[in-house]
Amino acid sequence: MRSIQKWMPVELVMADSLLVVDRLKSYIYTRYGVVRAVNDVSFELAEGDTLGIVGESGSGKSMTCMSILGLLPQPFGKMVAGRIRFRNEDLHTQSSRQMQQIRGKEIGMVFQDPMTSLNPFLTVGTQLTEGYVVHQQVAKQEAWQHAIDMLDKVGIPEAEKRMLSYPHELSGGMRQRVMIAIALMCSPALLIADEPTSALDVTIQAQILELLKSLQRQMKMSIILITHDLGIVAATCKQVIVMYAGRVMEAGSVDDIFYRPKHPYTIGLLQSVPSLEADREKPLQPIDGNPPDLMADIQGCPFHPRCAYGDAACLQEFPQQRTATTGHSFYCCKDVE
Repeated sequence: MRSIQKWMPVELVMADSLLVVDRLKSYIYTRYGVVRAVNDVSFELAEGDTLGIVGESGSGKSMTCMSILGLLPQPFGKMVAGRIRFRNEDLHTQSSRQMQQIRGKEIGMVFQDPMTSLNPFLTVGTQLTEGYVVHQQVAKQEAWQHAIDMLDKVGIPEAEKRMLSYPHELSGGMRQRVMIAIALMCSPALLIADEPTSALDVTIQAQILELLKSLQRQMKMSIILITHDLGIVAATCKQVIVMYAGRVMEAGSVDDIFYRPKHPYTIGLLQSVPSLEADREKPLQPIDGNPPDLMADIQGCPFHPRCAYGDAACLQEFPQQRTATTGHSFYCCKDVE
């Protein structure tokens, strides 16, 4: 029954939804114009589920999650419309102090680049314990021991010794594990992982993904996974939304997106991924053209200039939501097979 109501307004969403994003719009105001980074995005996440957000760079994936956490770049970023409900509380109405209590404690985030996200002047132990002391109101000694246990849980050898290390003394995989440990120190209900395996080799990628799945089972938390790697989505996610130009183009289960895609953009993404089963003589099929300028007043479907099925009707207005099956929706006026 939950999937039937997945895209309904906030008032009609089931009470067991952990997170509901309803018609979110977040803009960046620059001297050159307004960047419509997130433009009418809606989705729902149930407790214990994993949601993948995929799309090209600049599609609005990270900005959507920054809006959830209230971390839009200031003073230029602003959430201009929509609602974000977490545990039935409207995050947009929370004060700065209240949001500080939610970040890290209720919602953890693994940022994209651990080398720039970690403070190079502070030890791993200091960065692990500072948030835990503030949120849990515990003594530093207790926080220190909890941090050692967390490093051990995320698979860092000699955890007690690594507490005294600086970020530059760790490998890329270990820094990523430290970022995950920081995000999970307070056992959050929701973990947002922004490209958690970027710039890592495939072996370390597999270890990080398996770690996230293991910790999810242990802590019974929900995960939002932001990535451009469709292979990662297939291995870890239950639900997927495909974003383009700040909008949701298609949403559904992993099987819907991978085996029954309906939007030309989703089909283009899947066709551009190398496959072991593909004909080696046949080149990959990239999506021609470039993403649109989000400062421009885009008329109609933003994917129209790059779409092989587009026509004059696509320039009139943004397509209405269509439903392929229960829980599988897309925004396109064409029937693409």
